[in-house]
Amino acid sequence: MVDDSNGWMQKVTEKESAVLHTHDGGRHWVNVSPSALTNAAKKLFDEHRADRLSDFAALCPLDAQRAWVSITPENSEVVLLEYTADAGQHWKERVAPVATYAAHISFVDELHGFLLATSTPATGHMDKKFYGTEDGAEHWHVLAPPPVSGCYPTGIFFRSRTDGWLTATYHGGDDAPLYRTQDGGKSWKLQKLNVPGGYRGGYADTYPPVFIGAEKKQGYLPVKLVRNEPKPGHVAWVTYETEDGGATWHVPASGIPSVPDE
Repeated sequence: MVDDSNGWMQKVTEKESAVLHTHDGGRHWVNVSPSALTNAAKKLFDEHRADRLSDFAALCPLDAQRAWVSITPENSEVVLLEYTADAGQHWKERVAPVATYAAHISFVDELHGFLLATSTPATGHMDKKFYGTEDGAEHWHVLAPPPVSGCYPTGIFFRSRTDGWLTATYHGGDDAPLYRTQDGGKSWKLQKLNVPGGYRGGYADTYPPVFIGAEKKQGYLPVKLVRNEPKPGHVAWVTYETEDGGATWHVPASGIPSVPDE
């Protein structure tokens, strides 16, 4: 939701991948998918590649009317970028000349955006390339690849043209993979999370943060904490919070209930 009435949703099932929009607070949702997304999803399903439906497209809303969608067609040398300025009634297509298995996107506005391209996961290794655009995806330039090793990216998010995050799942790399850039993707640093005592020595999976407010100072970071003691496999889903634009993150006052990972 981008306000009390308007919101976007990426719907993924065993048969389709679609972009939905609501203007009545979520009571009703309308399929506003660009035709390129509908056609690519149908092609995957018809070719018995429904396993790809979960990661071949990504949605990045900007506000009630504007949103970007990335589409990675099967066996393609490009990533398709679709942009709408009228809540999905019309879409304008751009192309990123990038060969990739999956693409994560984050746009600050209709002109400035970032794209993380990843290869197929293989034995804990995944190639990662990072790109930026300043003209609405007409042209792309190469940026520094995030120093992510031994983990798989779950997404990227930029709260401004310079300040952004890359999140990932743990696969033998950093215990809590959360990387931050403050220079528009030219360099990256691991941002340490304050992990509660009962979960130290375990690991965490992180997911892209969300910021609210005009200055985007208040934000929320979904994290899956996994502990080794007293019983292996206990997990806690925690939404870390920030009031300083992501400079620091803290566990919410409500605490972190732990449940067995089934």
